[in-house]
Amino acid sequence: MLRRRFIPILLAVLVIQLGLVALVYWPRPSQATSEPVFPNLTTADIIALTIADNAGKQLKLARRGEGWVLPEAGDYPVQVDRINPLLEKLVGLKTGRLVAETAASHARLQVAEDTFVRRLELETVRGERHTLYLGTAPRAGATHFRLQGQDRVYLAANLAAFDATVEPISYIDSKYVSLPGTDIAAVRIENTHGVLAFSKEGDTWKLAGLSPEQTLDSFAVQSLVGRLAGLNMTRPLGTTADAATLTAWGLNPPATTVTITVRPAAGDSKTHVLQIGAKDPETNNYYAKYSESPYYVQIAGFNLDDFVNKTMGDFIATPTPAPTTTPVATPTP
Repeated sequence: MLRRRFIPILLAVLVIQLGLVALVYWPRPSQATSEPVFPNLTTADIIALTIADNAGKQLKLARRGEGWVLPEAGDYPVQVDRINPLLEKLVGLKTGRLVAETAASHARLQVAEDTFVRRLELETVRGERHTLYLGTAPRAGATHFRLQGQDRVYLAANLAAFDATVEPISYIDSKYVSLPGTDIAAVRIENTHGVLAFSKEGDTWKLAGLSPEQTLDSFAVQSLVGRLAGLNMTRPLGTTADAATLTAWGLNPPATTVTITVRPAAGDSKTHVLQIGAKDPETNNYYAKYSESPYYVQIAGFNLDDFVNKTMGDFIATPTPAPTTTPVATPTP
């Protein structure tokens, strides 16, 4: 009986607690007039942007003339239409939606110096440096944020953490090897298992070393060759590397070498070389270098595993067994 009396009291206490939480953390209009977080700052004023996530990854972007680059990857070009939307959202931040006013809320909202979802460091043409923390997302497309040096936390209605990713592929053209598939006339793969030499005669692929009794799995070959026609990187690494670095990457010498012969209908044949090194245990990507690009890169493991691991036996078609028939018994007259 006593327990039943306490149930309404406990429910009332719970409702009061929830109300207090909502009162403290629910976004509300700032008592002051809504102001820009970065007064007088335009996208053209920003010359560098460094983005860090809560896992320790970091990405630096820098302006070069009219464009943007990845300075730690040999100034690999950034596509302006991919970074401009983020810059526009940053310079457009306002203080209109106040969420919290004390430092005690920073860790809970993940906008503290040691607890955050994203940390963005902006450098301007005037030598100014601003650090912005992006935190939790109370709803889709909205994020709590705080400017370093201030206790107040605000809500950005049109900025999300995924707008400021630390993955280079989000800002660049990731195409690395791009060849007309119909013009590829030969592919030679040298890996730790041996040499695979494919050549095309008309529309038919051949593999050197097959015996007359063996049949080439043309579908497997076409799948492999088709991958070379459009091969994407996961990240650029730069245009130079010393001997020790190349050895660590498995490119001194390369573990696998793919030589591609392109023979267009009109014009001379040309040879392209793709060197494949070791697999990065953290990313599961291979280190690679393509003869037609000045950049060393990483390429997803699933795109290059076949070139590294396949043997001749993987390209021999398995004979289809002849169907068996059961003789039908003839009834005795």
